[in-house]
Amino acid sequence: MMTEKEIIEELKEQWKEEVKLELLAGLKNLKSIKVLGRAELMKLFNCDRFKMNEIMSSEDKPPVVYIGRDYYITEQQMIEYFEGEENKKRRKNKVSKTQVMGNEFYSDLRVLYKKDLMKMFNMGRTKFLEFIKTETIPVKVIGQECYITEKKLQEWFYNVADTRIVLSK
Repeated sequence: MMTEKEIIEELKEQWKEEVKLELLAGLKNLKSIKVLGRAELMKLFNCDRFKMNEIMSSEDKPPVVYIGRDYYITEQQMIEYFEGEENKKRRKNKVSKTQVMGNEFYSDLRVLYKKDLMKMFNMGRTKFLEFIKTETIPVKVIGQECYITEKKLQEWFYNVADTRIVLSK
């Protein structure tokens, strides 16, 4: 026979699952909102479960919603997380958008990783780290990895056109 405490805990778990399923069902009905869960976030950050837990416990974690042991975030929130608040206002004027329930949602999120950037700029690890330390390229650094959206990188190229970035030797 179950104790009162065990019954309460079981009811709490049932309630969490019901709320989670209800929330996810509601979000799936809004077709223009793309919700990312743990699996999608692990793909986006190009990491395993251990590294994802490290990211989610860091000071610079994305603004996720925890439901039980899992976390969720919309694609739009991830775009704003990677690109920063300073671009939020500029972005609304330059990018095609969809209106749903008074909120604006943008196109797909494409993220470049450290290895992509190193290959793109034809740099080794040491030179690339030095490049990042100049803080001219607006990457988001979390632990040993860095991330940037394709749009943010393109904006950066437009902004630094005709300039010279000097790396110490």
